[in-house]
Amino acid sequence: MAKQPGTDIQKVRSELSADLMLDTEKDAGMGISFKQEDQLLPLIYVLQSGSPAVDKRGDNYIDGAEPGDFWLRNALDPIKNGEEGIIAIPCEMTRAWIEWLPNRQGFVARHDTPPSDMKTSIVRGDDGRERQALVRGVNGNIIQDTREFFLLVDGQPFVFPCTGTKHTFARQWNTFFKQFLHPKTGGIMPSFSRKYRLTTIPSSNAIGKWFGVKFQDEGFVTKAEYDRAKTLCMEVRAGKKRAETPDAKHEESGTGDGSEIPF
Repeated sequence: MAKQPGTDIQKVRSELSADLMLDTEKDAGMGISFKQEDQLLPLIYVLQSGSPAVDKRGDNYIDGAEPGDFWLRNALDPIKNGEEGIIAIPCEMTRAWIEWLPNRQGFVARHDTPPSDMKTSIVRGDDGRERQALVRGVNGNIIQDTREFFLLVDGQPFVFPCTGTKHTFARQWNTFFKQFLHPKTGGIMPSFSRKYRLTTIPSSNAIGKWFGVKFQDEGFVTKAEYDRAKTLCMEVRAGKKRAETPDAKHEESGTGDGSEIPF
């Protein structure tokens, strides 16, 4: 099976030579598109035991990936240990309804509002289990309710999609933001005024086992971090930055928590 485009990063690192130092400084940004339609932000996934990225004999294996790790798609160092976690600055949260074709046939569309013909139905997955799912009446496609956090991690923008049980994490984190009040005005501080460590934790129920997420407050950001995070927030609100197209085979594969796409 061929690897999917845009998901495999080959890292070749070397020191910048002295004769290129001046030219690359002068030519900064050349060859890179900054147009709105070209600005898609990579996703962050929590790898599960059934994720293709952890299958050492599979075509989509990522070197060093283990269940419970974070996968920062398209990053130079894409795999981050889930116990050590990642330091993230939350810049904005949006909600989307992601439409998928049945039977793992792929992504269809991202909706900013729930489709008018969406309804709850019982769907049998390819694992034989029946579960509730959101289904479009007009075509039978699956709808995945998703909260999307726009984050800065290592100074780079990413999107962390929350589905299934991660909705609880998203609501808890968003509620936590509201506790910080400005010492002078009493107004709620921006979410991006503080940074957080995100780590993964093992969870289970009668259906199976999976890795969830928890947050830990790491204090105030620096002025430079604040300015960059605010810029990302404003770009998201203006529609200039959006999440990349999700990949069906990596959407919470094998979690057992009910968040996987019920194909």
